[in-house]
Amino acid sequence: MTRDFIVTSKQLEGSITFYYDEMDRLRGYLVEGEPTDEQLQWLRVNAKQLETPVILKQFFKNIKGSVVVEKPMDLSFDTFWKTYNYKEGNKQRAIKLWNALSETQRARAIAGIKKYNDRLSQRPNQERAYPETWLYQRRWESMEG
Repeated sequence: MTRDFIVTSKQLEGSITFYYDEMDRLRGYLVEGEPTDEQLQWLRVNAKQLETPVILKQFFKNIKGSVVVEKPMDLSFDTFWKTYNYKEGNKQRAIKLWNALSETQRARAIAGIKKYNDRLSQRPNQERAYPETWLYQRRWESMEG
């Protein structure tokens, strides 16, 4: 099974998706957004060093403001709805907000749910946000880093 990882950073406008094959070897990458010429040159020179997901994660772990998220195979609203698992609030509004997100934002939103659940389990008196609130306020961003 192939695996894809999305990298975002405060220093980068947009994101970079790294594609790995069944043996976890880098097979390519896609830049989305508007990186600077300097950032593109750095990527061309250094991408081969990010040859496995482990190296990729370790490398970006050391860069403040960077986030590496494994891209789920299914980025549908249904996947988000099942993963978030709180069937309260306005589902139609949540669908509209979901549809407005980029693929990168969707992957980050789904990835942030586990950390959010962990945080809630440590704070039993904190109420869970409605799904549309999670999306509108981009709460996954506070789970990163």
